[in-house]
Amino acid sequence: MCVGALLLNLLVVFPKGKMFFKAVDTGGETKDTAYIAGQLIDCIREVGADSVIQVVTNSATVCKAVGRLVEQEFSWITWMPCTPHYLDLLLEDVGKLPWAAEVVAEAKAVVKFITNHHRSQALFRRKSLLDLLKPGDTHFATNFIMLDRMLEVREAL
Repeated sequence: MCVGALLLNLLVVFPKGKMFFKAVDTGGETKDTAYIAGQLIDCIREVGADSVIQVVTNSATVCKAVGRLVEQEFSWITWMPCTPHYLDLLLEDVGKLPWAAEVVAEAKAVVKFITNHHRSQALFRRKSLLDLLKPGDTHFATNFIMLDRMLEVREAL
């Protein structure tokens, strides 16, 4: 059961592009398999089930079950987990390895020090046209983006 998000965003991808279809306010709802599947199936019917060949969600257990229900309802529609979500989970696992966790912690400390102190930030900006990047709290991939940027500006550091 998912209880986090208040909005369920539904996007549609066509051969000529993608578009935001609608957002469903799920506040106060229990976001279990039946609820999410119902919302997704309603969206498929609204778009036109004959026009849909695949649905993509994150890989949470509830979403896997939703995918199975959609595939049962519409035999020609397949469910697929979101590739970026899987990659983020993979990077999170890599980041739990002791050597990686140590590198990420040290890099975060360097970035925090430089960006939180005016003098060090001014010195850094004199040497680099690029800013340091702070990692996001929710996606582990941002730690690797931060590390990549540090490699780009290592001369300035």
